[in-house]
Amino acid sequence: MKINCEIDNIRTLKNGMKITLQLPGKEIPKVMKDIYNFMDKPVKVEILVNAEEQKERMKWINNDQRGKIFTIIKDIANYTVQDKEYIRE
Repeated sequence: MKINCEIDNIRTLKNGMKITLQLPGKEIPKVMKDIYNFMDKPVKVEILVNAEEQKERMKWINNDQRGKIFTIIKDIANYTVQDKEYIRE
């Protein structure tokens, strides 16, 4: 079974690592149908990363990050008594 998904969470454990995946909604019936057959058995998982897509995503700034950036600029401007636009440049 091959499914495109995203890593939702990674946790380091004493004896290994726990990786939680986020599956697209359309893939859930396919996974649920087969997953119960392997609940108590070893499973081989291959993780492939689309390097080009990830490089492109790293260039983006989301709205939450943008808001934090402007908050930091405002704080610096207030602390240094400088104009926000000057600090932003």
